[in-house]
Amino acid sequence: MSLENTWLGDGKKRALELVTSTELEHGIRCKVKQRAVVRWSKQDSFTRQVLWTLLRDVKFGEAVSYKQLADLAGNSKAARAVGGAMRSNPIPIIIPCHRVIRSGGQSGNYGGGHVLKEWLLSHEKLQKEKLAP
Repeated sequence: MSLENTWLGDGKKRALELVTSTELEHGIRCKVKQRAVVRWSKQDSFTRQVLWTLLRDVKFGEAVSYKQLADLAGNSKAARAVGGAMRSNPIPIIIPCHRVIRSGGQSGNYGGGHVLKEWLLSHEKLQKEKLAP
């Protein structure tokens, strides 16, 4: 699957320029950083809490439900608000919102599309299994 024409972000069609691993090692380009910082600073405190919790607690190759993430972020009744936080993720290539799934195990929505979310989840799971001793 090619990621070159993938849409990311809050549902608005924003083309993702494919970032090479070298570019990631040296940091994301200035414009992208500036836009992410501005969008991040405009997030409400619960959204920031959810995104930080996701980044900190849900590891590579794992998945968590919207309700579980709401619990981890400190508000067990805010599963729908977690979905809103995922939609407003300013840097989905860094904050892995694709790791949040429905309680029943279905993948749920994703700004990059269902196929990309499924691919990311399965790819991470396979990579984690390969790295396991």
